[in-house]
Amino acid sequence: MRLFAIALVILCVGCGSKGAAPKLSGSWKDDRLNSLVITNEDHYLLTLGGVIPIEGKVTIEGRNFTLTPETVMGLTRDEQTKLAKPGKVFGGNNSNKPVTGTLSEDGKTLTLDYYGKSKLTLKPYTVAQKKTGPDSVTEAERKLVGEYIEKIDLTKAKPTEREQLKRVSEMPMATKSKLKLLVDNSFELTIGFLIEGRWTVQEDKVILQISRERGEAVGKRQPWAFLIKDGVLWSLDAGKVSPYSYVRR
Repeated sequence: MRLFAIALVILCVGCGSKGAAPKLSGSWKDDRLNSLVITNEDHYLLTLGGVIPIEGKVTIEGRNFTLTPETVMGLTRDEQTKLAKPGKVFGGNNSNKPVTGTLSEDGKTLTLDYYGKSKLTLKPYTVAQKKTGPDSVTEAERKLVGEYIEKIDLTKAKPTEREQLKRVSEMPMATKSKLKLLVDNSFELTIGFLIEGRWTVQEDKVILQISRERGEAVGKRQPWAFLIKDGVLWSLDAGKVSPYSYVRR
């Protein structure tokens, strides 16, 4: 009995010395606008340069893992093939290839082997949850509070731009720009990355004053203007209506 107890203690000590394996689930980023979010060590979202989202499944072996893409910018491989220009690969030659990576022993650094060309070193971060401030909109602004999604009017595009814009307009909703006008006069505009600031109504226009991009404060920027017409927000380019508009979701 005594020998059994000693053997059990030795076995337990041996197990405990290895420690719990560091967890991959969470949010990771570097200082070059690359980020990786892993959910339950099964699904991932890799965003390159702050503008190209790639989603798929994670396979884990110890501290090593493989990211296998299923969509690029919200598009499956079949959808990418339909939208790609002849002889071109949508999203680049490497966007649909698996990416391998390693988690450091202390769980504080994650390294991606980016297709053998370079390595991305990411560190964990906490995504701050934004809280909407007190209601501050005017009665005219209150009618516009809500969520909008990008829509393209090809009739307003230049002939040289129509083919490209047609491809963009055919993309699924997941890849389209989105605009939120909130009751505290703040806004969130997602165009591959997040833009934040304050919004107001001036006569027949919505004015966006940008203060943050990709979570970082920015200097003074030229405000963006949208013409309000029949509940649709039309983007203005040099004072003229562009093919881009935002409609309520």
